[in-house]
Amino acid sequence: MSMRTFLSRAVLVLAMLFSVASLYAQKGAGAEIKIKKIDLKDQVTPQFKDSLHGSQGAKERWFRADVEFDSKSKREWIGELEVRWLVAIETDAGKVAGLTQSITYLDVEDGRSHMICAYVSPKFFKRYLRSKRVETTRISVYVEFYVDGIRVAREERHSGKMPNNWFNSLDKMQAFPNTLLPKSKTPFAPMDFDYFEFEKNN
Repeated sequence: MSMRTFLSRAVLVLAMLFSVASLYAQKGAGAEIKIKKIDLKDQVTPQFKDSLHGSQGAKERWFRADVEFDSKSKREWIGELEVRWLVAIETDAGKVAGLTQSITYLDVEDGRSHMICAYVSPKFFKRYLRSKRVETTRISVYVEFYVDGIRVAREERHSGKMPNNWFNSLDKMQAFPNTLLPKSKTPFAPMDFDYFEFEKNN
């Protein structure tokens, strides 16, 4: 075999290996996500025994969106799972507020019924809905899951007033970036800690 033939074959093998590696990366490192359901809840601000201000503010109501999903990967773990959240809320002014947030979860083990959540503070409802209540009938939620920068799953839950594919119309909403809060940035951070996936400290 001539040196030229050997080098040509070596280049071909390397190119094939690179193509396989690229294809693997495009599949999100072989990760599969199945989103099972999205739940909308309201939750009262927790009271803490050693609070210096007693129960002040403990009757405030927060909105919480829960997402349950199953995961499977070739590595048995997903090192970083990014979830891009969009929550649309129909405000008192007749507009739609679009609350967005990206939250990354660490060390997601293969398995079923993983739980993640995001919150909207009571002050948002007081200011823009003029209400102390969380009206879930006016709230829609859309999530996208990414592994290695590749989208591997998406799901939505929308109110009856929102049109089909409403999540593609963010430019028509009143934008509120970073108003949607990860659990770690709320008073609920230490509660049910092992029940929810661990959030990356951004």
